[in-house]
Amino acid sequence: MMGIRVTITEALIAKVIGARSNGMFMVNTGKTRDWVSKIYLTMHEGRESQKAIHIENEYRMLHKLTLMCFMPREGGTTYMSWDHKHFLYLFINKYPINLPAYIFNYLCTSIRDGIKGRKEYALYKTSI
Repeated sequence: MMGIRVTITEALIAKVIGARSNGMFMVNTGKTRDWVSKIYLTMHEGRESQKAIHIENEYRMLHKLTLMCFMPREGGTTYMSWDHKHFLYLFINKYPINLPAYIFNYLCTSIRDGIKGRKEYALYKTSI
């Protein structure tokens, strides 16, 4: 960064935000049987649909904060990804969450996506 070598680790993120680097961390889990019924009962039971707009206002606000701060995603916010559902379920039910791991994971994913985009752009630019 600006000619200075910087190494960002999960431990550094934990130190900066003042959070412990332990607790539950669930990404790329998909629709796992162990959690589906629990998530449904907490966020969707008795609701019109499983769309984000039909969950309780408090949960919808937490979902929007999650999208803006910890686990952004591309595309619309009508449906929640399973990663977002797991995160919200853990948060709502006060499970210990490894927030530094979530932030670090998103940071790494963003860097990887950015590098991929740059390579694709460079290939496109040289082929013109």
